[in-house]
Amino acid sequence: MQRSNEIFKVLPKENLLSMELLEQFWMLSKSDYKSEVFKIINEAAFHLRQEHIEYLFDEITKTPANKLGMEEFDALQNMGKFSRSTEFQTKTSEFFWGIITDSDQHKADLIENCINKFSDMIKYSSMEKK
Repeated sequence: MQRSNEIFKVLPKENLLSMELLEQFWMLSKSDYKSEVFKIINEAAFHLRQEHIEYLFDEITKTPANKLGMEEFDALQNMGKFSRSTEFQTKTSEFFWGIITDSDQHKADLIENCINKFSDMIKYSSMEKK
């Protein structure tokens, strides 16, 4: 699992990361390999194709926000940051913004984490977008 990071970066570049393979990889996040899976996603986010990013976003956000951990939030932020789709970047920012504005439903540390992620994501956006 430790060396699969480099392989996972090459697969999208070579157009070899099929959705079936990505689904199998994602299933590992439901096992004892969860931390390793999210570490790989974070390190490979820049190399992923948009369809891969969309799939992972959908899978991660199936879990209620208050049950997500730092590794999931880091992955969402990195995928949003490295996505080539401005629509997806907006979608990711809106995910964090939704948690921030619904603060009565979430713990303070979750809100603070989302504020930091949201701030990092919009830091270089135009004033219009902000």
